[in-house]
Amino acid sequence: MAICDYVKDDNLQNPLYKFHYIMYEKDKDISKEQFFKNLIDNQITDDSIETEWLIKNIQAHFYKLVNTILNLLEFQNVKENNKNIELNIDMEMTIVNLLEYFYIKKSTIIDLLDIFYINFFKIDKTNKKKLNELIKKEMNEFLTSREKEYSELRDLYKDEIIEVRNRIIHDKGYSIKSYIKNNKFIFQVYNMHLDEQIYPNPIYSYYSQNELPNRPPLIKVNDYLVFNLCALYNYMDVYLDFLLAKKGFDINSIDGIYKTIINSSKYIMYTKSNLSLLQKKFKELEDKIEMIRQDI
Repeated sequence: MAICDYVKDDNLQNPLYKFHYIMYEKDKDISKEQFFKNLIDNQITDDSIETEWLIKNIQAHFYKLVNTILNLLEFQNVKENNKNIELNIDMEMTIVNLLEYFYIKKSTIIDLLDIFYINFFKIDKTNKKKLNELIKKEMNEFLTSREKEYSELRDLYKDEIIEVRNRIIHDKGYSIKSYIKNNKFIFQVYNMHLDEQIYPNPIYSYYSQNELPNRPPLIKVNDYLVFNLCALYNYMDVYLDFLLAKKGFDINSIDGIYKTIINSSKYIMYTKSNLSLLQKKFKELEDKIEMIRQDI
């Protein structure tokens, strides 16, 4: 799916809309009228209270994550277009606080997705390391069978984010340092030995590849966050495909009218903030990725 399609007509794509396919698998024997009513009323027909809690909880964390990014985009917009304005806040500390919140929220969403796996397949969750290895093995097999280049998707989208989150909140923690250079918000993450933990790539590096050998590896805050929001969308989409495939469920087997109704939940109203800045940043990111592809 094109990055620009994550925002459409001032609506935000619902990253969990495919979960309705899983609901359909459970509810396919009920009447169409009751199925539609369940969707409209946002009712979970599964008897498991934990499943209902998971959906609502992941959605809540996702909205908080998006709002964090929107706040930083708005701060950046004010800084760039009102250069003489003096905000009575410590902007650099605010950036650090929002970055830490971002890491915590994104990693929480990824962890909660694994609870779906535990619930659906009745997995023993007492050994988190073995569970993680099992999911990684099965998901990589699923991804390799679909698209070989994405065989390490889980590692790419999961491990860096969770590693930084863990080191922020546990012992021997990482430090996040933010700066404002030329009205751009930038940051670094480093450990107690001052080793960089996030090295720039062309998508979100403050300096160009040619400049980097003689420059500190600074990261543009908003580019990094929006890139990771796109990565989260992709990860959640593929993860739900993975769960559906493991359950042996074929989306193409759904009755046409059911499929139409389910797809109608693909976008959700997001009224808390203006999405235009996020939509603009999605477009910039998509253009940048396309330029990088052409240079390879």
